[in-house]
Formats: sequence, structure tokens, C-alpha cells
Amino acid sequence: MVLLTIHIVDAQDTIYLKNKDTITARVAEIDAYFISYSLNNIDSIILLLPKHEVARIVYANGTADVFLENEVPVESFDFYGLGYSDAERYYNSKPDFAKGVIDGVLTYVFYSGIVLVIIDYRKEPRADYPKDLGFTNTNEQNKEYRRGYTDGARRLKNRKLVGGYFIGLLAMPIVLTGILVGVAAGM
Repeated sequence: MVLLTIHIVDAQDTIYLKNKDTITARVAEIDAYFISYSLNNIDSIILLLPKHEVARIVYANGTADVFLENEVPVESFDFYGLGYSDAERYYNSKPDFAKGVIDGVLTYVFYSGIVLVIIDYRKEPRADYPKDLGFTNTNEQNKEYRRGYTDGARRLKNRKLVGGYFIGLLAMPIVLTGILVGVAAGM
């Protein structure tokens, strides 16, 4: 009984791609265009795979789904939109928020913070595409995906940068007031 339980817990689905590669994962959802799945060791990250790249899926329980050759035309995919939404899910904007806070504080100290935030605002976001995102079947689709990812990352970066800047602007007077009150109370 214990061995059966271990086997069931460890069971995985197998995704067979049309290019003869296989992916061992847990299939989460199948919709009209994509197959959502998570890898064995990373349950919190859901990856998307275009349905037209998949030949069949064999589930852990032995059942299978077979996908027809022309079930979904490639032209109907919104690669830009997928890249944009992936940027909102996976782009790491924590450093941008920290830069904004520092720029906000520097506005009071050197009056240079406003210049720094403008420079940071105009910089391109880091191209930190997570592994296995985007599509590799044609260069044109990769360009659209990357353009969408970059635009989504730029929007998120700038929103976090400006938010951090205003937090820095608000925090500095509060900290200075606290210091002045502490010095005045100590006298």
C-alpha cells in the first residue's frame, strides 16, 4: 500500500512535442490555444506551451489526449500579448523600486534625484526572460513575444520606479522630522 501511494504521488504527465522532444510535468489546464503546466520541482510557476506544438499528452493515470495537425492555426496566436502578460508575471521589479526610493531620498540631499529618476525611467528594462518562456518555432514569433515581454517589463519597471521615488520623497521628511524631534528631546 505504501509503495502504491508513493508511486501515485510521484506520477507525472508526459507531453510529447511534434519536434520529438518530451516534457515531464503536471498538466494544469488545456484551453483553445495553450497547455498550462508546471515542472516537477517548481509547482508555483505555470508555464504555457502553444497547443500547435504538442502531438499528444499521456497522463499519469494512463489516459491520453492526441492533438490534430491543424487544430489551431499558428497565425491566431497573440505572441505579443503572451509576452506582455508573462512580463507581468515573471519580471523582477524589486531593484527598480529600490532605485526609485534612493532617487527620492537623493532629491532632498543633492537635488540630483529627479535627474536620476528620469535617467532610470528612460533605461530599457533588463531582458531577464525566464527559462522556457516564449516560442522557438520561428524568429518572427520570438520577436513578437520579446517585444511584448519588453513592453510589459518597461511598464512594470517604470511604475515601480516612480512609486519608489514618491515613497522616498515622503519618507525623507518623516525621517528628518524624527531626527529633529529626537535631538530636541535630548537637549
